[in-house]
Amino acid sequence: MRDDPSPIDQASNPLLSLVAYMDSGRDGSSVADDLAAFCAGRGYRLVETVIEPPCKTARPFDERPGGQEALRLIRVGRAQGILVSELDQAFSSVSDAVSTLERWSEERVAFVCVNFARGGELILNGNNGAKADLVDVFAGLGQFHRRMVARKVQAQLETKRLRGEWLGRVPYGFVVVEGRLAEDPVQMKRIVEMKRAHRRGKSYREIAARFGVSVATAHRLVKTDLRLLKRGRVAPRKGSPGALQPTTDRSDRPAL
Repeated sequence: MRDDPSPIDQASNPLLSLVAYMDSGRDGSSVADDLAAFCAGRGYRLVETVIEPPCKTARPFDERPGGQEALRLIRVGRAQGILVSELDQAFSSVSDAVSTLERWSEERVAFVCVNFARGGELILNGNNGAKADLVDVFAGLGQFHRRMVARKVQAQLETKRLRGEWLGRVPYGFVVVEGRLAEDPVQMKRIVEMKRAHRRGKSYREIAARFGVSVATAHRLVKTDLRLLKRGRVAPRKGSPGALQPTTDRSDRPAL
């Protein structure tokens, strides 16, 4: 990253001068206070706090506006490394973290993560030294990976929710059409027939054998109140041939 000598090369003092880096999607004041307290407790010098603008954290660190500013402060000798609260502040994936930290180690850029693994921190001091056991490093990367996967899944679910798409398991009697839950006329008719068979004295085992479902499923479908299930959850399936229509015969109505 730079040809000039690193401040770390000249320092016999093991204490570090750090740039705190955080994204604007977090509770800024709380995270900033925690980072400042961490530096004070370790005797590190907090040079500056850089806050990343929204929607930039999916990029590699050195392509983000805030990341570029933090690295600039290191290049000009004002700081020796980067300080973050958690790995996902600086990196978008495990592979991104590993490759970037490897490059920073070669460039003698220090990196400190306060909440790394098992309640402990990771301190890469820029001299190819790490104050962390190898087991802790793998544990921290594993925890980071799980957090990123969960965040990605949550983002996908939120996108679907905002679009009004169906989330979760599709219940028997319904299908998903263009992201929306709609009645399956064939299965819905089978549920009504299961209810009718039960009212006529058939056992759940006999119903399950007849309709090709498990006994537990037969029991659940017979006990299901279709009106409550459909209320507010099912978009009408326009133009569905053979859609189940209300009938005046009370024996064909779903049991309450």
